[in-house]
Amino acid sequence: MFPVGSRAYWLDADDGIRLRLAVVPEGRLGTVILFNGRTEYNEKFGHVATFLADRGFAFATLDWRGQGLSDRKTTGDACHVDDFSEFQIDVDAAMSALSSLAVPRPVFLLGHSMGG
Repeated sequence: MFPVGSRAYWLDADDGIRLRLAVVPEGRLGTVILFNGRTEYNEKFGHVATFLADRGFAFATLDWRGQGLSDRKTTGDACHVDDFSEFQIDVDAAMSALSSLAVPRPVFLLGHSMGG
């Protein structure tokens, strides 16, 4: 479960894939963005969001393309990408959204599994 005040946003990646970003917007020490692993989804990391929020950090995590509620391609497996660089497009969309949302600075990266 994410902390009270958390929000979910729909983002459009540059190649038209719709992505879902979860954000805990308040934090006096900055923002931690978690890039999670393959086949994972935002809600799985609610306990991490709560842990970090309790310690003064805002938090964000992304459903990568093909995962969670983000769009899937019409061909291939559920988490299929033609090239790993497609995930870089997702990173660009997430970072642009966080900039627009004016989350607290600095921004720290926490990578798990594929997201590392």
